[in-house]
Amino acid sequence: MLTISWPKPDLAVVRINRADRGNAFDARLVKELHAAIVEVTTQPTAQTLVFLAEGKDFSTGMDLSHLDAETDETLAARFFAIEELLAAVWSSRLRTVVCVQGRAWGAAADLAVACDLRLSSPNASFRFPGAQFGLVLGTRRLSCRIGSDMARQIILEGQTVLSERAVQLGLIHRVVDTFDLEHLPALVVTPEIQAMIHRASRAADGNHTEPRPDLLSGADPSLQVDFQALAQSMRRPGLRQRMRDYSLSLRQGTVASRPEAQ
Repeated sequence: MLTISWPKPDLAVVRINRADRGNAFDARLVKELHAAIVEVTTQPTAQTLVFLAEGKDFSTGMDLSHLDAETDETLAARFFAIEELLAAVWSSRLRTVVCVQGRAWGAAADLAVACDLRLSSPNASFRFPGAQFGLVLGTRRLSCRIGSDMARQIILEGQTVLSERAVQLGLIHRVVDTFDLEHLPALVVTPEIQAMIHRASRAADGNHTEPRPDLLSGADPSLQVDFQALAQSMRRPGLRQRMRDYSLSLRQGTVASRPEAQ
């Protein structure tokens, strides 16, 4: 489902290859992505991790093809695994890079948001539909990137954000016709200093205004906010049915998805 390559000693590339399923995130792919992050992070020379995907779409989001075999509990476990993946990307000591082509919807959009350097092709689109079946996933991270006011509008109105507007909002940094690893900006610090810079800058992402012991020890309490928000949103029974209804409306083309705001 994915491969890891090392074009340079400090640069790893994770390439998703599930194009026959729109690179949708099933349980196995999420597990493999998380394992890849752990594997790359353990390499002392590693400084940059790039996420790419084969096919016309980066990923259509969570794989909903076997909902009838799921329960509320198994779906909850899958979403917690996704949140753990996103937290690992967000808090990584590495510079994480993503280049999105086509659709990056749902969990895939959240993965893109979690990365440090975010690029896209001109035809890219981003959608955050979790709230439409009652989940709070990735909201704080999106708010960190584009501001809480705009994040609420996009999520609550079910907007699809196209690449040009994504740049304007800060959702992505720039649009590229082709992605070339050779054009990645070089890092000018050691891996140790890089990790310290990441840790210090994450304090601002968590909206902390003064030093705290848990931050000094390396823990990020804002990550707990993400897990708690997800857990609270999943307490309401009927998750599988809501996702089934969403999947049906998606196939019928009736799902709420406003065009990007002008």
